[in-house]
Amino acid sequence: MCPACQSRNFENVTLQRQGKLVTYTIIRVPPSQFADQAPYAMGIVEVVDGVRLMTQLVDCDPEKIEMG
Repeated sequence: MCPACQSRNFENVTLQRQGKLVTYTIIRVPPSQFADQAPYAMGIVEVVDGVRLMTQLVDCDPEKIEMG
C-alpha cells in the first residue's frame, strides 16, 4: 500500500543493472534462514536512474567490497 495515497495499484519498473554503492554492511551472524549464506553483504545501491535500493550484494567476496 502506498503510504501517500493508500493505493494498492503498482506497476513493475525495470531499472538499470549498474549503479554506485553508497554504503554496505557485512552480515556475519544472520537470521537462521540465511545461516548458510554467511558472511554476506547488504548494501544501498544508487542506480543510474537515481533510485536507491537496499539489496544483497552477490557474486563478490564480501571482504573485498569497496564503495563507489
